[in-house]
Formats: sequence, structure tokens, C-alpha cells
Amino acid sequence: MTNEQDSIRDNPKKYLKTKPEFSDFTDAELQQLINQMHVKQFPKGQVLFDQSDDRENLYFVIKGLVRAERTDANDKFTFYTYIKADLAFPYRGDVYGVLLSVYGPGNDRY
Repeated sequence: MTNEQDSIRDNPKKYLKTKPEFSDFTDAELQQLINQMHVKQFPKGQVLFDQSDDRENLYFVIKGLVRAERTDANDKFTFYTYIKADLAFPYRGDVYGVLLSVYGPGNDRY
């Protein structure tokens, strides 16, 4: 288990308050998030969701790198982007589907 995992498991509110995405949350909002939060590790290559799936989860990368892929309707063009540690995804207003798979060094995903 990494120090980041230990920190978020031991004191999730303190950990989240250090992250820009959550720094403006009230204590009540943080607690609501914490009550529904699950810390998970995913192996390299694990698909988190497909571009046609409904977005039901917000992911926050604690350690590692996530690759997001999107293809056009004809499967002719694939767009790649990478989400690094300390970023949440999918982004608000994200109208494109993404296929997310674990990629890169430090292959841990949470």
C-alpha cells in the first residue's frame, strides 16, 4: 500500500482538502463525497468504462497515469489523452465518451 493510499484511507477529509478539485467543498459536501467514495487499485490495461457507457462515477487518480481514448463514429480516428495523478475525470461537461484504460509507469489506479 502506498503513502497516498494510507493517507486517503486514514483521513480522507484531510487528504481531499489538499486537492484543488475539492478545496472549496464544505465539510458537509466532503462528508457526502467520502460516504460514497471507494479507494481502488486497477491493474494495467483495465478498462474503467467504454465511450458509450453512462457516466456514473467520478475517478480521481492518486498515483499513476490513465489513458483516455475516443474514436469517431466511423472508427477512423482515435484521440488519446492522459490523466495524471491528482486529477479527476471524466471532466464536467465532457460530451464525448472515452474508453479508459490503465497505462504507463506506476500502474496503480484508484
